[in-house]
Amino acid sequence: MIDDTLGSICTYTLQDIIGFGGSSKVFSATDENMNKFAIKAIRKDKGYEASVESMMVLREYLVMEHIGEHPNICKHFSCNPEGTLQHEGELQTISYNVMEFCENGSLSTIIKRTGAIEESIARFIFLQMSSAIEFLHSQNFCHLDIKLENTLLDEFFNAKLADFGSGVSLLKTAGQTNHKVGTPLYMAPEVKDLSPNDTFDGLKADIYSLGVTLCIMLLGEFPKQFTKENTSSTIGSSDVTDDEIMSCADEEDQYIQENYLSSECNELLTWMLQADPLKRPCIQEILSHPWISQASYEGMESEVYSEMKARIDSITNKRCS
Repeated sequence: MIDDTLGSICTYTLQDIIGFGGSSKVFSATDENMNKFAIKAIRKDKGYEASVESMMVLREYLVMEHIGEHPNICKHFSCNPEGTLQHEGELQTISYNVMEFCENGSLSTIIKRTGAIEESIARFIFLQMSSAIEFLHSQNFCHLDIKLENTLLDEFFNAKLADFGSGVSLLKTAGQTNHKVGTPLYMAPEVKDLSPNDTFDGLKADIYSLGVTLCIMLLGEFPKQFTKENTSSTIGSSDVTDDEIMSCADEEDQYIQENYLSSECNELLTWMLQADPLKRPCIQEILSHPWISQASYEGMESEVYSEMKARIDSITNKRCS
């Protein structure tokens, strides 16, 4: 595979498939110096025209160039809209982005296979995710596909937000967009129910998706209703159509979080998951909420590493047994 987009020629050797998306497939890969990367390539089985493939790859790369780097955002190094893949002696065209390799995969895989995350661990990961979102929102950019699958974990289990192909700049639109994209289970109700010619607040839609992500981290599943008291919360109120992610909890378990989540955590979740986007917090309000701002993070890096490493090891052991 040849990457000459930035004026230099580089060959990558593809290894394992490490992820699937609606339009792309992600491989682990090494360059000629055995440095490891993730190659995000447009899926050929989708039947996109070559010009569309090139546009999709180039758009995400340019978006990442515009946004810049943040410690909790997956790095993009280069792209090749018109690359070449050599496979079994044959040459094929391929469009791809070259990204940071996150050794421990997605947060989705860990939760699916090992269950909910204890509150203090989830809070630390959520803080890193919120820091990335604050960085995006400060530039009037919304992600529009925040979810566990797009939260990657590096070798030390630091959270890295990925997949900016659905993102939109709101700089010239007063925060509004009509870009109806995302994953149904995580999608804000105003996006899911968007009518032709309508728009929605992209930043507040991100907040809802971030709330769903936190909810599944804490519960391991998606309850049909968040609290008895808050009837305006919309968790589970729309049909779930995405098979790849968590299923809804059973009806009798819909209030299970009250048994073990702190009142402050429950309050923040309820606030983020309001049906009315005007009633949701902005990202700065989330970061200043007592559940985040008044917590102690001393020693949390090692605690998170130990817990998540044990979960990864248990997954590996199950595969080998």
